[in-house]
Amino acid sequence: MEEFDDNIDTLVEQFKQMISAGKSRYFDSDEMETIIEEFIEQSDLENCDRALDYALKLFPSHPEFRVLKARKLRLQFDFDAAQKELTEIERLYPPSVEFYKEKFSLLSLVTDPEEDALQILLKAYRLDPSDPEIQYFFAFEFLKKKEIDKAVQCYAIAIKQDAAFVDQMVNFAYYFDENMQYADAHTFYTILSKQFPLLPGVWFGIGLACSWMKKYTEAIDAYHYVLCLDENVSTAHFNIGNAYFEMKEYGKALEQYQMTIELANEDFYAYAAAGDCYFYLSDFENAFFYYQQALSHNPNHEEAILGVVNLLETVGKKKEALAFVEKAFSKNPQSCELLFALAQSFDEDQKENKIVEYAELTLSKIREEDKPEYLCVFLCQACVDKHYEAGICIAEKYWASGNMDGFSLFSMAALYYLNGNIVKGNQHLADALILNYDYYHFFLSLDDRLSQIPDVMKLIENYRPIKDGEK
Repeated sequence: MEEFDDNIDTLVEQFKQMISAGKSRYFDSDEMETIIEEFIEQSDLENCDRALDYALKLFPSHPEFRVLKARKLRLQFDFDAAQKELTEIERLYPPSVEFYKEKFSLLSLVTDPEEDALQILLKAYRLDPSDPEIQYFFAFEFLKKKEIDKAVQCYAIAIKQDAAFVDQMVNFAYYFDENMQYADAHTFYTILSKQFPLLPGVWFGIGLACSWMKKYTEAIDAYHYVLCLDENVSTAHFNIGNAYFEMKEYGKALEQYQMTIELANEDFYAYAAAGDCYFYLSDFENAFFYYQQALSHNPNHEEAILGVVNLLETVGKKKEALAFVEKAFSKNPQSCELLFALAQSFDEDQKENKIVEYAELTLSKIREEDKPEYLCVFLCQACVDKHYEAGICIAEKYWASGNMDGFSLFSMAALYYLNGNIVKGNQHLADALILNYDYYHFFLSLDDRLSQIPDVMKLIENYRPIKDGEK
């Protein structure tokens, strides 16, 4: 495996050198496919484009490169372009397993797809019943339909066909958590444990499901089983610590966090969690030490920053707490979530000004391409946390900069309405509806009061796009 990885690295480096030198050299089709897949894996889309162009020049009749192009477009969320590429492939070439798998992946992301994703997957299966990835995809489709037994059956087949799919077990946990299917998760992993009782990931999944359902004692038992199978799984100790912490057994939680640190001495989450335990045990000196250890490994770790601020305020050092906040934002860009969490520490008459000050400090430090996402989160959070003046101040400053996306425009309108400025709210809502009408659902979700404003509902109705056949 190591030798294989080295070969991939060599191929990628050779391709980059060729591009840098402005020369050309021959790579066979398998090598080009490997190079492109590696660039996709690395999210190096610039070099991926170059490799795709080069491959299509060398092998214009090979459809696999066009399928890879469709995958790259999908990963860039350019679904329309990806669909056009797949339609063209289907027109020009016989169908292949990779084509159907890519089409399935795209359909799984599209709202109201024109084709049934499961039927597309069945077409891939008929071409190659032994492909484990198809069984893996089937498992997710059955989970969506709440057919847990079938999902387990398909995933079990994938594992038996290729043991590498054991590593994909974590993706099911992400799915269950995102969709809050906690009971389904417990059922899924429990059934899987009957077939694969010696896989640590199965018991880890049971532990997660029990924790989500607040069955902390059962979660601890599951994680201990993980450690029986593999004593070096540091995250099992960490999650046992989390379970004890939720049960307010801070001494036992601390022991587990310290065991986590012994196995993974750069785990800043464990240092911060240990700091929290010491805080609740009123050992402020050790709490401060562990928070500082967390920040030495990650200066932006929110839990550690909040821990230090909370600790300093608890011992009556409000000035030192505010100075620490200023230092944290001055040294590194920080998240909106941290900023609004810290807002309660600011003096009431300075709260809005401080939020604006630290938001602008962060915006001055982050890359230009990251500003739209930051502004989107900031303005939305300003609505939810009722910091209307701060939100309006930042929105006004960046409105004409081109850094505000469709969601930000709706958040800006909401801020004005919620702050009592109906005229400005109408102006910005009209602009937002013209550009991204479908986002109005997001706008109304920001605050229940927005749907009670007559001007708002009138504008939404007036700007509703006319559908085919309507007059």
